[in-house]
Amino acid sequence: MRTIHFTALFVIMFLAATAAGCSSSDDNPASDGDADTLIDGDSDGEQAEIDLPDADAEPDAEDEAVEYPWSDDTLVAMAFNVMCSFCSNTDGGNENWEQRVQHFGDIIARFEPDLIGLQELTYGTEAQEILDVTSGYQALFGKDLPANEVGWTDYPDATILYREERFTVVESGVYWNSETPDEAWAGGWQSGSAFWRIVAWARLKQISDGREFYFATTHFDNNPPNQDHSAVLALERFAPWAEEHPVIFVGDYNSKPDSTAYATLTQGVDDQGFHFIDTFEIAETWSSTHNQSPAPDYDPSRRIDHIFLGGSAEWGCPWWTVDQTVYGDDDFYPSDHFPIVSEITW
Repeated sequence: MRTIHFTALFVIMFLAATAAGCSSSDDNPASDGDADTLIDGDSDGEQAEIDLPDADAEPDAEDEAVEYPWSDDTLVAMAFNVMCSFCSNTDGGNENWEQRVQHFGDIIARFEPDLIGLQELTYGTEAQEILDVTSGYQALFGKDLPANEVGWTDYPDATILYREERFTVVESGVYWNSETPDEAWAGGWQSGSAFWRIVAWARLKQISDGREFYFATTHFDNNPPNQDHSAVLALERFAPWAEEHPVIFVGDYNSKPDSTAYATLTQGVDDQGFHFIDTFEIAETWSSTHNQSPAPDYDPSRRIDHIFLGGSAEWGCPWWTVDQTVYGDDDFYPSDHFPIVSEITW
């Protein structure tokens, strides 16, 4: 009986803490309207409107996905914090999980990314639910772990989806954003931290030409100083890999461009050593993809989701976009984060 009471209390505390710690994009509220546009912004801030299909309309066969001229030297990567399933709140501006999963499928179908880093899934079954509304992807996350206090052996808080027709997995794993990164269910650096945060990584081989690279996704904790320590740990872990292969690292870093953690990731520890490049910073153009009128606001200086590049490659980024598409009669966003997508050349 004591075990049952402890487990129930633990779950309640964990879910409540996670809900309280969900990052918010409430500075980008949904707007009423029916215009379907993509607003392109170049380095000078100029914008142009391009027609896009309505997210709620039945697509024509040729409109089922955005077509891009991909090649062996081009990858499309997405980072998306999908918001925890139990965080859904219709009164607060979100549909329920079952509805939101369908929207995730639409987003992925429109961009057809080769690589996706998801964050804030809670149960392993939720990764499968997303696979069920997509086509051609496989998932990697923390599976078959030693059971924690609740009895969980799977933990998909950071989950990789990769296009199985394009890549094979050479090796994969997870580590924990903590002082003991190889210890399962290790918490963060802050005393009493309520969150388990992981990095899910994989070394992938491109089937067409045999080139290998690392792809990883993470969800940094939103409690300081966990972000700062997680950034240092990431550089320590990825630096040896980057000497041999290209590295793509995406996620919800809970770190704006003016933060210490972001500076560490993009400049190195004490401005020295291995560091990443932000695709937003090298993108030839950046844009907001949306179906709203007037166009929704987006302030890049507030972004906390990033797509980073590093390692042995000559990188380019033709475009970077944030997806601000709304769904349903009430124009709800599918998450409290916007998906971000980059086309990457390597």
